[in-house]
This record gives sequence, structure tokens and C-alpha cells, in this order.
Amino acid sequence: METANAKGRLLDLFGQHAVKFDVLAEGGQFRATAQVGQLEPLSGCLSSNKLAAQQSAAEVALRHVLSHPELVPQESPHDFKGQLARLQQPSGNIASYKTLLSENGGFISTLALGNRTVQSQQLGRKKVDAEQFAAKAFLETLDSNDRANANGSAVRTAYPAGTMAEQSEHPLLPDQLPTEAVDKELQMEAVRQQFEEHAKLKLLLQSNPAYEQIRGNFAQCIKTAFQDGLIGEEEKKHLQAINGRGNCAKHCPEKLQPKEPPQEQFASSVSAENVEILTSLDEMD
Repeated sequence: METANAKGRLLDLFGQHAVKFDVLAEGGQFRATAQVGQLEPLSGCLSSNKLAAQQSAAEVALRHVLSHPELVPQESPHDFKGQLARLQQPSGNIASYKTLLSENGGFISTLALGNRTVQSQQLGRKKVDAEQFAAKAFLETLDSNDRANANGSAVRTAYPAGTMAEQSEHPLLPDQLPTEAVDKELQMEAVRQQFEEHAKLKLLLQSNPAYEQIRGNFAQCIKTAFQDGLIGEEEKKHLQAINGRGNCAKHCPEKLQPKEPPQEQFASSVSAENVEILTSLDEMD
């Protein structure tokens, strides 16, 4: 991932409205701070000019937010708005969305439908992403009876097996999972972990030229991240195992087995700081 223009990358992730730089002169040189949303301002190194000082501060801020993916506005992995619209079609109710810039970066959306109002629990990279997350939040307030009454039965979007759309970018909601699993909690855990690790890996791959083509396929993301040096051999095997368990949970849950006790050497570098990014940032300090 490019780090030469850390300031541009930070602005791209959070939006100009959510990133603030302050520059102060110190003994003929300059030091800048970068503040993202409501986070504490982070200082860079002393630099010979203001632009370099801002880049240094941006590198420190970028290092911090990439080590905490939950802070970064995300792209929606699924068409939750479409799913909600299908559920409401028999009643004729239409959801309305109020979407605003978030002071923490990206967008946040509030959905009103009937006598219910919910707010997105995740920051959206774009307005449409925030609206998708608001629809997701609304769907999570519905129980299985609500879904059945709204549309006759629980809705499950069907994707041809093996296609990119069928992969873990489209997580299934609890009542959409097959019911053959002996342990429903184990099944949900496998799908949830697959989705979360896929989301983290996509965050690391956003600057890859082929990102739009591979983002929907976890297996392709793993392969590309390994080829790009973003993860090592052990991390690749670990993520492949997670992807396999997730697919097993969705398509043949009766074969799903409890995972082995976690081993420290298989800890995914995707869930912690990305080694390549942080190493390159350290070299630039």
C-alpha cells in the first residue's frame, strides 16, 4: 500500500471534513499534528517545511487508524437496502434515509420506516454505504417472525456456487443460514469470522489496481495479499482455513467441526498492524 502520500491517503479514507492539520514553527523548522475526527491529535517529526511536517503527522495518524480498522469508514459488503425493500414490498412501506457527513469521517445515516428509526452503526465510506449500514441495523432489529410476516418467509439471496457474489462478501443473517447444522452458534461464529477477516483484508488491498475485481472474493483477496507481501505463508494458511470454515458453514453445515484451539503462530497479521505498512512508515520517520 502506498505510504509516500500519507496525507492524501488519510484524506481519501476519512474525507477532508474529518481531518485537521495544525503546523507550528519550532526553531526554524516545523512540526505538525494530524487529528482525525474526535481522536486525539497526533504529532509528526520536525521537518524543514510545512508540507513535509504535515506528511509526517499524517504517517503517524495513518499508522494509528490502520491498526484499528473499526475506526475507518467502510464500504458496504451487501445490498441490505435491497433486502429491506423486498421485505417491505407486501406492506407498501418505503424506508427514508437521512445521510450526513460524520465528524469522525465518512458518512452516517438514519433510517425511518413506519414507527421505527435506527442509525447506522458503522461509518460508510460513501453516502450509499452509510445507507446500506442503516438498512443492516434495521434488519437486525427484526426477529424471524417480522421477516416471515413481511414477506411470507425469510429472504435469502441466492448466488450461484463458486461465483464471486457467493463468497463471504455477502454474509448471511442468522435466519438465512441453513438449518442442518448441529451447532447453530458454531455455524454463526464461522460465518462471522470469515466476514470480519475478509473485511480487514479488503482494507489492506484498497490501493491494489485489481481491487474492484477481487474485493468480492475472499480467496482471491488472500492470494493477492500473499503475492503482494502483505501476509506471510502462515497467515495465508490461517485465512484460507477461516474461509473454508465459513463456506462450509454456509453450504454444508452438517460437516462443520469445532475449530482447533488457537495457536499463537497462526495469529493473523491482518487483524493487527499490517507489517509492510508499519515497517515502511517506521523507515520514513
